[in-house]
Amino acid sequence: DAFEWENKEREKLRRKLRQTLTESLTIRSWANDYLSFVQMHLAKKTYQEKKAAMKRFVDFDQVSSGMEVENVDRYLCASHLSDQMKARSGNAVNKDRKNLGAAWQWARENIRDWPVGENPFLAVAKKPEERHPRYVPPEVDFWKVYDHVAGLAEEEPTDHHIQDRVMLLA
Repeated sequence: DAFEWENKEREKLRRKLRQTLTESLTIRSWANDYLSFVQMHLAKKTYQEKKAAMKRFVDFDQVSSGMEVENVDRYLCASHLSDQMKARSGNAVNKDRKNLGAAWQWARENIRDWPVGENPFLAVAKKPEERHPRYVPPEVDFWKVYDHVAGLAEEEPTDHHIQDRVMLLA
């Protein structure tokens, strides 16, 4: 029964995809198709991130959801990403650039008659980022922490304290 149900669901998805391919290539149809794919195949957090990036793009004053995707070019994308820099960090804007570029690439591979040529989002240079290097403590500090945890494990040998000591050495 489960196998039959899976086959029926696959066929429904195939029919929906065929129907979608015959519709005009608007930003709305592209966004809906891509986000449906992401929701079915990727983690919830990834879906929310990609949905938010797509929403910011559609909400941009030079874009409308009914706009044809063939009107999306590198200059429109550059304008959108530059506008985002007013309120967001370079790191955040670059994440949107990556997500929108991935959505464009997905469409190129999965939607018939998708415009050929460059990916307009990835054609825009990355925005300046603020790097945050990871802190690696000096070895002396590591051993201080280890000695403290080892003391706890000896005074009160609970599984938690012993595990902490083992994990530090790992």
